[in-house]
Amino acid sequence: MRKGLIEGARCRKMGIALGIMAMMSLLPAYNVAASVDEGLFEGVQVILAPYSAHPDIHQDGTIVAGEYDHNGTYKTPDTELTVMLMHDNGSLYVAISGPTWGWLALGISSDMAAGMGFVVVGAVGGTYIAEERFVTDVSDTLMFSTVHPSSEKTIDKFDWMQQGADVVAELKLSLESPLWNLSTGQVYATVIASNATVGYSLPSTASGDQVHYLGSYLLRPQDNPHVIKSLFAGEVSSVPGYVALALIAIGTLAIVYEYVLRRGKR
Repeated sequence: MRKGLIEGARCRKMGIALGIMAMMSLLPAYNVAASVDEGLFEGVQVILAPYSAHPDIHQDGTIVAGEYDHNGTYKTPDTELTVMLMHDNGSLYVAISGPTWGWLALGISSDMAAGMGFVVVGAVGGTYIAEERFVTDVSDTLMFSTVHPSSEKTIDKFDWMQQGADVVAELKLSLESPLWNLSTGQVYATVIASNATVGYSLPSTASGDQVHYLGSYLLRPQDNPHVIKSLFAGEVSSVPGYVALALIAIGTLAIVYEYVLRRGKR
């Protein structure tokens, strides 16, 4: 009888530990480095990039119902442009749509100490083009540097189309490239900058209301988008930490109960 009680207690303790570990594994890792002005990315909105093993997306400049997941949608507050993200653990799919716009720059950093990689899409000479850029100093004013051509490309596919009063552009971007190295389950410092004015070249700088400091999170297959959204509903840098501390506290109380209170009753 006593042996059975001991074995039962061990099983309960092991179950508690495994439960805590399982819950901790569901938490997203916050990975915005502190090598720049942290105020730029403090309490920012986080855009989700939903996961699909076989996304039914075609980079043809058209968007049909159900092609992108609504959980990965962000709308710029000033230019009314909509940016949609999705990934398949190898590529990041991006769609940009809205009233005829001049240019939009999407920047993501996997190493803020090194800078931030950008993909800039803009109207030049009556057509839209997409090029890679890099920013070494992420600050209130972004200075875009041209990326030297290499065999490893970030932009795998690109196309655009005028649809009535709107312009739609679609891109397929590699998650691993000279611009960045992105993994699922992490939050990355992200910038979306845009301008409605159609010019004659892609921008060399962006500042002020053109720039929106955000975060982006590549959903893992096991992630529930609604749960992840709730984690990031407040201050993104602290919410995951608070949840982790709460789980640790619950686990500690459970262990105290097992080892102290129950022993006192024997």
